[in-house]
Amino acid sequence: MYKEIKFTPAQKLNNQMQYFLVSGSVFALVAAAHLVRLVTQASIIIGSCTVPMMVSWAGLVVAAFLCFWSFELRRQYGEIEK
Repeated sequence: MYKEIKFTPAQKLNNQMQYFLVSGSVFALVAAAHLVRLVTQASIIIGSCTVPMMVSWAGLVVAAFLCFWSFELRRQYGEIEK
């Protein structure tokens, strides 16, 4: 029913590099959102519960790490391509 798509090694590498760029950018936006919440001390209320600031600290650390990791992998794969 579906035709199998075959990629060359260069195309696979390019797809991986695009994935790392997109995922790194998304994690950067999430980290920035957590940082903005921490700087502005904005309250987030879900139902009758207030989300503690510690959640944003944890979210900032995790998202920043994943952002760094994505861009580092992209850099390493870029060196392979050359």
